[in-house]
Amino acid sequence: MTPNREQRAGQSRIGRGLLAIAAMLMTNVASAQGQYPDRPIRFIVPQAPGSATDTVSRIVATELGPQLGQQVVIENRPGGAFTIGLDLVAKAPPDGYVIGMGPVGALSISPSMMSKLPYDIEKDFQPVALVSIGNMLLAVSPKVQAGTVAELIALARANPGKLTNASSANGSPGHVGAELFKILTGTQIVHVPYKGGALAINDLAPGRMRLGVGNSHRPIIEDMYDFCEAQKLDVDTLIHEAGAAQLEVNFLHGDALALADQ
Repeated sequence: MTPNREQRAGQSRIGRGLLAIAAMLMTNVASAQGQYPDRPIRFIVPQAPGSATDTVSRIVATELGPQLGQQVVIENRPGGAFTIGLDLVAKAPPDGYVIGMGPVGALSISPSMMSKLPYDIEKDFQPVALVSIGNMLLAVSPKVQAGTVAELIALARANPGKLTNASSANGSPGHVGAELFKILTGTQIVHVPYKGGALAINDLAPGRMRLGVGNSHRPIIEDMYDFCEAQKLDVDTLIHEAGAAQLEVNFLHGDALALADQ
């Protein structure tokens, strides 16, 4: 499938994000400290290995290291609806040696769900770059007796509270996306949060979890659209006819570092 303009823009966004991160660190931090960096940089990821956030972060770290002339070391700190990892970034010295990946769930959704956070998102972080934007994918276990979205909705309505939705974390796009799906379709589906998308998928595939709404890497999205094109199916039409025409959920990743003292 030939990438369209939006897809090509997404492919170049990580590259532009890398340039922004390197320029931000080299300009602002180096001007304050002189020679920078003179030791490895810690890159805090608030989700588990194998998650979309982790995958994007490792791409950034691999490319960012040579640009800065120092190793960028990934540290996975999942849990607490992203707060454990981001709290490490917020409490780190503002010297540019601790940066973090901020998925949309951590920066935009969690503050609306939690009455108190251990940090102030607007005051304790310095946003650096928008690194990636992606799609969400609704997937079901092979054990679920539903071959279409409409059949899944009918099954959920007939079995309220019996289907389970596995997401990468509380406050993740997969969590909120599934809640929106439930509202639009009048269904009751139990949410089960994990500490990363890979862990959720591990339970979804064998049927321990029944469905999941999660971040999808481009190859999966392209395979899905290729299948629909081969079967002469239109994805938007399928969603509309299933009774969830207003359902549209995306995700983003942004890079941030501890905010320097003013």
